[in-house]
Amino acid sequence: MKRIPAILAVTVLASGCVTPEEQAARQQADDRARCASFGYQPGSVDFADCMMAISFEREDNARIDARRREREREMREAERRREEFRDRRRDRRDDRRGDRDRRPDRRDDRETRRPQTGDPAPPPPPQTAQPSSQEEEEARRELLRRLSEGSEQRSRGMTE
Repeated sequence: MKRIPAILAVTVLASGCVTPEEQAARQQADDRARCASFGYQPGSVDFADCMMAISFEREDNARIDARRREREREMREAERRREEFRDRRRDRRDDRRGDRDRRPDRRDDRETRRPQTGDPAPPPPPQTAQPSSQEEEEARRELLRRLSEGSEQRSRGMTE
């Protein structure tokens, strides 16, 4: 039992030490074995078609993997940019909050402009005289009189 992990570790380490030529030869041998397992005879047209199909499949998979890696790289880059933007926004917000300690905001400015306890109070706004109910009644009567005179003059002008 103790030998299995050791053998597995040696196998994994040894597989990392394969040159590209050895890897290509091993892949070709695997492809030949795969096509032979389908029943194609080496040297036949069907065997060659099988080898080409496996080669195309491998190339397609390599392109797909390359696109996937590129998308992952772009996603990491976009996430890095988002993080930088958040950091800059957070820094600006912190700077503004830090400025409040040094510079009063508008509310503080308004409070400092208010008169202090020893200062004279500002004068009250001027009061306009409110018309009495008798004055309102007289103004209403005058308006009605003028309206009735105007309508009488207009009606006379139409009949003449």
